[in-house]
Amino acid sequence: MSRIEVVSKVEDSRAKVRLKSLRDSGFDVEDVQLVDAYTLDAELADAHQELQKKVSDWPAERFALRAIANGKIGLHKSKRHPDGNPVVVFEHVEMPYGGFNMVSHYE
Repeated sequence: MSRIEVVSKVEDSRAKVRLKSLRDSGFDVEDVQLVDAYTLDAELADAHQELQKKVSDWPAERFALRAIANGKIGLHKSKRHPDGNPVVVFEHVEMPYGGFNMVSHYE
């Protein structure tokens, strides 16, 4: 069995309704955040994992493949990180061990 918890990143009207209801009932509550929890059996958990790979891994792989094809990313010929992995170079800049942040780069 697997459990998935989903929390809204945007304003949740259900949470606003629940907050009002709690306050109307006399509770001194500052904020409410609702969590939707789903329990999955093994088969559904595997299907969810495959779907997650498609929506998260695929964009990263596509970015990397395009960067390689366009000569924007590669491995340094001689420099290595302390664990022995080669330093990645993106657009002539050596990347830190943590990698490249695509979101901040393209904002």
